[in-house]
Amino acid sequence: MALVVAVHVAACSGVRLGERRVPELARAEQVARNRVAYERARERATRLKRGMAPEEVEAAMGGVIAVEDEPRGEGGRQKLVEGLLCVVEVSPRRQRWLFGYDEDNVVLVGFALDFERESPESEDWLVQRIDQAPQEECREPGATPRDASRDHPKRVDLR
Repeated sequence: MALVVAVHVAACSGVRLGERRVPELARAEQVARNRVAYERARERATRLKRGMAPEEVEAAMGGVIAVEDEPRGEGGRQKLVEGLLCVVEVSPRRQRWLFGYDEDNVVLVGFALDFERESPESEDWLVQRIDQAPQEECREPGATPRDASRDHPKRVDLR
């Protein structure tokens, strides 16, 4: 199963992700983190630029809202970005999105996006750089990287 992306730009509300119906969210998450999805993410990374907001990054990276056909559990919706393994909170003003794959007990982190905001209270995260050789790993590589109910990244603390 490949996650096909439909990205819509709404003039008044900014960037919106398309929806994709899936039989099971857990399986869709696995597919979004496999080697093929990571290869697509590497190709799409050329679209990223300094100063992009998270929503712009999600759209450029082929993000989609996966909607479960028959919801099991909370909400039945999950934001997925191919190759995104986790979001790591480095400090109250900095976070890193780690991209790679988690497949067959092999986890590879291939690149990372560094986001920064002006103050810990601000919600205005912006890309500062793309790290092609990240050194850290996700503490929970199989963990859901995005909280669909709030559309905020789940944070993984490096400490």
